[in-house]
Amino acid sequence: MKRIIILIFIALVFITTPAQAADGDGKGMYASGNIGITLLSNSDFRFLGAEVLESSHDPGFNIGGALGYDYGNIRAEVEVAYREARYEHFSIGAVLPGCPCTGDDDDDVSAISFMANGYYDFDIEDSSLVPYLGGGLGGARIVLDDDAGIDDQDVVFAYQVMAGIGYEISSSTTLTVGYRYFRTTTPKYEITAAPGLFLEAPFESHEVIVGARFIF
Repeated sequence: MKRIIILIFIALVFITTPAQAADGDGKGMYASGNIGITLLSNSDFRFLGAEVLESSHDPGFNIGGALGYDYGNIRAEVEVAYREARYEHFSIGAVLPGCPCTGDDDDDVSAISFMANGYYDFDIEDSSLVPYLGGGLGGARIVLDDDAGIDDQDVVFAYQVMAGIGYEISSSTTLTVGYRYFRTTTPKYEITAAPGLFLEAPFESHEVIVGARFIF
């Protein structure tokens, strides 16, 4: 899946590169791509309502692309993104049935999300800098890969808020840097050695992203 997302991103950049030569009014269909650093919040795993595991993560990465329409100050788009981070360690708070649940460097959690986003761009007179605010709703497929006893996935509701600034190279090309807060409803993971029993853990990330947007 990671390779597919990366290939989509690369193809998106090459397909939209000719748009850089256009010189319009800055409105219309656009494609965008971004990459960045993902910092997952620490996860408290719960079993039957009780906290049984605590975990922390190493910094991860994210990559994504979007297609949308620029109406002027308002933009609307559909976005697909992938994010992943490895576990730094687990801390066991209670014994689970059939689950030693001790993490190592091969354990990770990932999410592929499909979002509908909206943005508001703030015009600054006589400036190429364009601050923006945005938000999005959609869904995500969360995959937890833990060799020590949890290996499962769940599809959940997701939402995000974004803020940042763009730099207009031309009327059709904008470079961006920003912050994104991404969160889902709580996914459930089945314990490998105990079918029918599940752990619950939140998925929440803080992300720094850089990217580019090209108007067709």
